[in-house]
Amino acid sequence: MVIGATRPRRARVASASTPRPAVGRSGATPLVDAAFACLAIATAVWYFHLSRGQSFHHDDWQIVQRYDDGLASLFRPHNGHLSLIPLLLYRLLFGLVGLRTYTPFRALGLMCLVAMAAAVYCLARARVGAVLALVAGIGVLWLPGTRQFPFLLNFYIPLTAAVVCAAAMTWTRRYGDIAIGAALTVALCSSAVGVSVAVACIVHAALARARWRRWIAILLPMSGWAVWWLTMGRHSLDTVRDNPFLQLSIGGRARLVWRGIIGTFDVLAAGRHGLGIALAVLFAGFVVWRVASRSSAGIGALAWSAAVVAWWVGVVESRSWYGFDAPRYRHVAAVFVVLAVLPPSASHAARRFGSRLAVGVAAVGLVAALTWANRPSIVRAAESDTRFVRTLTSELVVANLGPSVVPDGAGVHVAKRTLPAGTYRRLAARFGPIDETPVSEVDRRLVALGAVRIGPVEVGHAVCTPLTTPFWRPAESELVLSAGRSPVTVRVRRFGPELVTAGVIPADHIADVHLPGLGARVPWEVQALGGCARPAASAGN
Repeated sequence: MVIGATRPRRARVASASTPRPAVGRSGATPLVDAAFACLAIATAVWYFHLSRGQSFHHDDWQIVQRYDDGLASLFRPHNGHLSLIPLLLYRLLFGLVGLRTYTPFRALGLMCLVAMAAAVYCLARARVGAVLALVAGIGVLWLPGTRQFPFLLNFYIPLTAAVVCAAAMTWTRRYGDIAIGAALTVALCSSAVGVSVAVACIVHAALARARWRRWIAILLPMSGWAVWWLTMGRHSLDTVRDNPFLQLSIGGRARLVWRGIIGTFDVLAAGRHGLGIALAVLFAGFVVWRVASRSSAGIGALAWSAAVVAWWVGVVESRSWYGFDAPRYRHVAAVFVVLAVLPPSASHAARRFGSRLAVGVAAVGLVAALTWANRPSIVRAAESDTRFVRTLTSELVVANLGPSVVPDGAGVHVAKRTLPAGTYRRLAARFGPIDETPVSEVDRRLVALGAVRIGPVEVGHAVCTPLTTPFWRPAESELVLSAGRSPVTVRVRRFGPELVTAGVIPADHIADVHLPGLGARVPWEVQALGGCARPAASAGN
């Protein structure tokens, strides 16, 4: 295939008197820039507010346990990734604030997300004008299901580096090679997203018949990553390959890759699958048209399309055993799609198109529609994460009471894995405990965290034992209580000196009361005066 087959000659440096072509800068550009800045800041503030109930979980606990392992531990695979730069940032924050506050971690993650969106906006602004760039920049900031996990910066940092590579791909001078080499190094040292960025760079260099300096800029960081993979990285996938569930045929893997690619366009279509299919068809036609034009625009489209395919091949190989098509994986590929549709240089036609009033109004309407359509899924994801973290925090609040309450060998759930309570307490002694609540307030705190849950339940007619005095229930138990003609207040006590209100059962209602164990064997004292207990609870009366 020959696209731009002849190597471009070194461009003649224009003199000061040489007329330059008009770029077509619109007078509305500063206004659009200000609009993007305001929307990006407002989005970051809103995301920060949404994540206010979150605390350390998932990757955070894996990272803090490696704090004292030395700098060499930063090169050990983190969930299969070389995450040198994110781990360094986390190590710095752990050294500064420890485990006492999650706020700096949340702020860092959101800064990286906004920086990625700003990079997309700046590149699109230079290529297609500010109006169309506004749609691209805000669009990647408001993808459906966007989560506020701070450690997602290991995706945001390499995606920002990918935008830098996309900008520098068409630079023929030496600073273009330096920019690509530096950005690719950052991407590869952040996560496996960098591998897909490297694929895009290699495809672009091959089709453009790049000079030897460009190849050195690409292959040097790639060689370093390959050495890491052969010596350390590939062993992290051994347990995945040994899983009998993953003995997929080539056809099975191809179907999963196709499913991931289609899912990429679903998120670009605000979660509408039918519209996502239509966007995928339009994108395929666009790439074919670009390639058929035998211009440099086809090179960029093919390069970033290759990145999309490479990304999903990698995700299927390493994540097909759980949630491989999670929104965060689709978001990465969605940014690659945006880079694929951008022209390789400033497009005067796109700028003229974007300068029309009708297009500007349509762009603002599209941005508003995207934010409105994607807001519910973002809110649902944040609420789900907050509930999950509240459960984890409840266990840590109890673990803070010491080994007499939660033995050192008992497991504390920190994600899909458990952490020994003794290990947590050693980390808490070093970095500060999470949610250090006094013993007298622990019960009240557990109720506030939602550990004691009271919800409606449907049961048939059964004998109901009136409750006139407090009674004891073992840890990790369920109660079915009912209220008569008057509401019933449910009070509980486990560690504190007095009963605290857990909730109210409305009159003529039946409720299920969940009393969690949280790693401790201490029983619960329950009071529901005026109510009555169904058979499952009456035995404890």
